[in-house]
Amino acid sequence: MAAGGALDPHPQQIVDPVAKSRLPAMYHFRYYVERGGLACYGPDLVDTWRAAASVLQRADQVIE
Repeated sequence: MAAGGALDPHPQQIVDPVAKSRLPAMYHFRYYVERGGLACYGPDLVDTWRAAASVLQRADQVIE
């Protein structure tokens, strides 16, 4: 499945038919796996935002 696009807001509508047909599927975000998908290969979004906040905090300290 391709990353991004109009399908991201509707993970359950993607996961259910694929799981029902017992097809192995790799998804790009963890929330697909949390709804019954087999596996994901994408980033952990919480960790990504946490890392971004850390970089911004360090940059703010340098500016001060």
